[in-house]
Amino acid sequence: MNGEENEAKFDPLEENVDIQLQVVGTTRDEQITGNCLICGDRSTGKHYGAESCDGCKGFFRRSVRKNHQYSCRFQRTCEIDRDKRNQCRYCRLKKCFRAGMRKEGKYFASSLRESSSV
Repeated sequence: MNGEENEAKFDPLEENVDIQLQVVGTTRDEQITGNCLICGDRSTGKHYGAESCDGCKGFFRRSVRKNHQYSCRFQRTCEIDRDKRNQCRYCRLKKCFRAGMRKEGKYFASSLRESSSV
């Protein structure tokens, strides 16, 4: 009896909680890796093939889905940063493509998975 009282007790539930928290923390850190390649705001992950913020992700999605044709009022060299990203949609969309965003994006990958599972 005395030997059992001195032994360290193992609580599997407590160990699992620690492991889950560590995995969730690591996953979150991997998703937020730096700055948006388009405007420099904080990136929320890779969207449509490029590290981007939610604002640029949504702008790109809407522009591609609705097939918008933008024009630049200046010399097509507008500065796109966090503060000025909404001033020229033409230059912002151009910068999205230059950063590596693709029209196929995540939908392209999901359609490949569906066709390969058939």
